Amino acid sequence: MPRLPVLFGRASINVANEATIATIRGWRSAEPYSNNIPFSRFVLTKNTAPSVYVMLFSMRVRKPRKQQERAAVTRDLLLRAAEQVFARVGYEKAQVEEIAEAAGFSKGALYAHFKSKEELFLALYKAKAISYQAKLRHALDSAPTREKKIAAFRRFYIDLSKEKYWAVLVLEVKLFITRYPEVKQRLRQIDEHVGDSIEAALTGLFGNSARAAGEALGGIFSALVLEADLEPDVLPERKMRAMLGTIFDALLGLRDQATQTKKARE
Repeated sequence: MPRLPVLFGRASINVANEATIATIRGWRSAEPYSNNIPFSRFVLTKNTAPSVYVMLFSMRVRKPRKQQERAAVTRDLLLRAAEQVFARVGYEKAQVEEIAEAAGFSKGALYAHFKSKEELFLALYKAKAISYQAKLRHALDSAPTREKKIAAFRRFYIDLSKEKYWAVLVLEVKLFITRYPEVKQRLRQIDEHVGDSIEAALTGLFGNSARAAGEALGGIFSALVLEADLEPDVLPERKMRAMLGTIFDALLGLRDQATQTKKARE
């Protein structure tokens, strides 16, 4: 009988047919998600013991048919577990044993896919960058005019406010480069391999002068998202989204353009 690792839990479960129930203990919260494991529902309940939470969820599981597909599922689960661990404790304190256990695999299985913690970290950055750039490219391709492409880009940037883990990962990458400057070239190679970067999309719309704005927008987004998470009463999501929109307009000169257009009409 195949075994499916419980994502971010501390055990594995046996899978029979299509449905099963799993219980995960020891985690304050968990967010089930996977392209390969569709979840139908989940309920989070608090146990009577302090700091012990129980999550019950039902799922339908499709057994991978080929070894290559099983390897892809394993890699995906390891990356998702790594995202959680890196976001929670940072790159320096993250342990490969903890990541492997969180994904439901052995340390040997992790090393079969990633040679080192650094390679895992860079692979996670690459995977997330590809995902977000694909979303942005789809939004831009769906917009027929330059004005609508700019509006789509603006919505994309503001919606990043919901991506706390990405905000943390962006800051971790910047800290990683600061501590290990020799890795900077590898990150550039990742961006070249991925294709059009977010900065490249900006320069396509606004010219080369927007490259610096693109770098600034990334750092500002990360800082605001984390600040809102730390001080939600001071910086609620609604205010943070408004601030991101204002910053986007200011750095790219959209407010100046709007003012000039208004004056010309008058």
